[in-house]
Amino acid sequence: MLDDKFAVCKNGTILFCDDLGEFYHTNYKSILPNINRKTKINDIKESIINLESIIIDDYEIDFIDYKIYLIGGINISFTIEYNILYFLGVYVDLDFISIVENRYNLDENIIIEIAKVILSAQQGKNINNFVKYDDIKAELFCK
Repeated sequence: MLDDKFAVCKNGTILFCDDLGEFYHTNYKSILPNINRKTKINDIKESIINLESIIIDDYEIDFIDYKIYLIGGINISFTIEYNILYFLGVYVDLDFISIVENRYNLDENIIIEIAKVILSAQQGKNINNFVKYDDIKAELFCK
């Protein structure tokens, strides 16, 4: 338990606990690897991201609705299955950052850049917008 209202799973998922003791998923996750009993609570609280809004460079990634938002208001839906990223008719192997298929001959440099950003977000690297623990509590009306 992080406190009397929030708990964290080994994989970093942050759960909310209501007054009846029921746990609910939130859109928040700690990106610390190997969370266990020895992990310091303050370290967990300082490593929380909002899965709806991960900012890396000029990209905003949403792992709830699976969209990536680009400068200029452009948003692209994506999926990831078996570590294969799919968007706009493009398949990218995230293990090797290699294009498997490019149906519409999109610019390969842009494809690779988007794939690297999504992979960084998945791995919790290069993230520019960690969430303050007190802001999470305020958003979920917990005090």
